[in-house]
Amino acid sequence: MPPPKTQGLVTYKALAAILVGIGGIVGWYVESHVPKEIDSALSSTKEKISKIEGIVETLQSAILRKATVGSPEDVKTKLVLAGNYLNEAKSKEIIIDPNLIRDAGQQVVAYESNDPAVSAISWNTAIQFVEYRSFLNEKLYKHPGTTLKANNHQMFGPAEQPPVCCFNVQGMAIENTRQPLDWGRWNTVLFVNSTIIYEGNPMTLKDVYFENCTFQIRNTDNGKKLSSALLISERADIQF
Repeated sequence: MPPPKTQGLVTYKALAAILVGIGGIVGWYVESHVPKEIDSALSSTKEKISKIEGIVETLQSAILRKATVGSPEDVKTKLVLAGNYLNEAKSKEIIIDPNLIRDAGQQVVAYESNDPAVSAISWNTAIQFVEYRSFLNEKLYKHPGTTLKANNHQMFGPAEQPPVCCFNVQGMAIENTRQPLDWGRWNTVLFVNSTIIYEGNPMTLKDVYFENCTFQIRNTDNGKKLSSALLISERADIQF
């Protein structure tokens, strides 16, 4: 897997804008942890940039890795903050370390609460992690798609009702589509700018890629396994 691209000062400026926009907890964190004398303590622009980027990385880790730590009320607030942060980062095309997204995202996917409100927020945040990872797939690991048959707007599905597993889709680049995965065998498929739906039914993904997609995944055991798999790699190989 190639290392993520870096954007230097441009990344810092954009991330700083995100932090200002979110406010609240992040503002408190910055006020408490970033020395006010930072400018006078650094002697060159290069050192300043390096120091600030280190602070940004610390903030990212604090926001994303600690989202499920604390009391239910604390977790609820942190999950909303993490989700907002990911949405803002995606909208401003900010690259966050895929390893951080993988590790923090899997923690959120695995998080369980007896409070239905917290559980709903945690699952929504888990999907936001998956969607941000799909954004990274397009930015960092873009599939050439040159050997795949193009398909726009057509939705695939089982021919029989009730559904019988499984219909087959192979060697396709599918764009701008609202596509359920249930009951399908998906082999060497690239989804781009599509809404992906999964209700937890039998299906197979083999050599499947999702670039800049949104997801509607039901919170089931299979849904959790799929979400975790999508966070690990740009390529999905999983069977239910």
